[in-house]
Amino acid sequence: MDMQEIITHTTDITLDDEEQGVRFEDEDLGVQALPASKETWTIVGRFLTDRILKTKVMKRVMASAWKPLMGIEITDVQPNLFLFTFFDEPDMKRVMDEGPWAFENATLLCQVLNDGEDPLQVSLDTVDLWVQVSDIPQGYRTVKVLERIGDYVGVFLRYDERNFERQWTSFYRVRVTHDVSNPLKRRMKMILRDGSWTWINFKYERLHMFCFFCGRMGHTDKFCLQARRSLLRPEQYPFGVSMRVGGTSPAKVLGEKWFQLGQERRREIGYGSEGGRTAVGVGVGRSGQSRVEVTKSTAGVGSGFGGVDGVGGEGAGGEGVGVRVDPKRRRTDIGEVSALNGDMVVDSDSLMAGPVDQVRRSQ
Repeated sequence: MDMQEIITHTTDITLDDEEQGVRFEDEDLGVQALPASKETWTIVGRFLTDRILKTKVMKRVMASAWKPLMGIEITDVQPNLFLFTFFDEPDMKRVMDEGPWAFENATLLCQVLNDGEDPLQVSLDTVDLWVQVSDIPQGYRTVKVLERIGDYVGVFLRYDERNFERQWTSFYRVRVTHDVSNPLKRRMKMILRDGSWTWINFKYERLHMFCFFCGRMGHTDKFCLQARRSLLRPEQYPFGVSMRVGGTSPAKVLGEKWFQLGQERRREIGYGSEGGRTAVGVGVGRSGQSRVEVTKSTAGVGSGFGGVDGVGGEGAGGEGVGVRVDPKRRRTDIGEVSALNGDMVVDSDSLMAGPVDQVRRSQ
């Protein structure tokens, strides 16, 4: 094909649209678009309980406990599923870091809700806890050992850096993620290099409602089917109140000052007149536990004949620990012990004393 034939066959082809171009005026030019700044941060959560929640009260209680400086919104998604919306990221982070939180002793299970994420699809079955690890042998108090212990208790998150800043400490703190479908861990058998072994014991900070029989969070032994079918008595349950512990600061015993002043005043004025009377004194021991002393006095001179300490033992039967049964001591409920002395019952928690048929168990 010669040049003339090529020109003849391409006379109908036009490419003017490619040559014209598109003009951009000055007003069309601008700064490159940036993603919108984040103005809210949301947590999705539910409370670990089967009870019907007082929603309005819960919202006020949680807002008062968190004190978000930039405010908060709490929205119902469905029964016992809520969105907690914060308007400042530090407020949200503080809530996540300082947990666990609870309402009416029911633990809040919560996770950060990402943008575009469906709150109904978020898995809410774990809680982050601070665990106090005690009785670690010398030579094993290292970060690596704490990490392994944390992975035994749950999923290790971090350790308290203050653990290694003190010259001496009775426990080490680790932060773990605990699956609430599993029982809490009471202790760990540590096998040492020489083949010997020792027990490493755990206590949980801000531990809310859990079962003393099965060790799972979210219910008590009163509503545990396994406990009901068991032949064990409550004082023989493997878990107990001793697994709970306060924060790193010493626990403040409510009314301790006034009980001590009352005891001092009682010693000044004596314990009764001739003929003899029974005086009941309630005080607080060094360990922060209530102590009830029943004293028989004659002619103003007291002669003690009985004393009962509040619950403070390990509270974990089995695993090589015997259960001691005292006929003068009975377990009434969590942290409650009543002393029986003839026809008189002294409740060490409610600070009530009276005839047996007039004293009721506190819930």
